[in-house]
Amino acid sequence: MVLRGNEVITLPVGIATMRSQATASQIPYGEMMAAATLVSVPVITLFLMLQRYFISGLTIGAVKG
Repeated sequence: MVLRGNEVITLPVGIATMRSQATASQIPYGEMMAAATLVSVPVITLFLMLQRYFISGLTIGAVKG
């Protein structure tokens, strides 16, 4: 995937960019962890809302022996 410009980068790439732009002695770990938390909250929420469908899809495809 080719990303052209800072306006269209993905969230994980944006978090990694935060580290690469910092100096070696002042890496913004707090800001990076806050960003990682904010990025993961929607994914976890979506999974919790749809977990019954996800798990039923896994069990339907399971081989019974």
